[in-house]
Amino acid sequence: MGVILNFAAKTIEGFDGRKYSIRIKDISELDLTFESEDDGATETVMGTIGRVTGDVEIFVLHRVGMTYYSLNCRPTQRMF
Repeated sequence: MGVILNFAAKTIEGFDGRKYSIRIKDISELDLTFESEDDGATETVMGTIGRVTGDVEIFVLHRVGMTYYSLNCRPTQRMF
């Protein structure tokens, strides 16, 4: 499973084959936090990415229940 963050488009994709519009809430030297911003959506996505460790926690809150993802990411190689 993988997660792709597109900072320019402010989207996250990869888990569950879905694409979410996210709002990056905070970026520090240690981590990045994000949350979906679709007010009428049936799901809310929120999480953190450890910029040093690569640890990722994602919570998908459904109308009935929650899905939790715990991942460890590695950076992609630069294309240029």
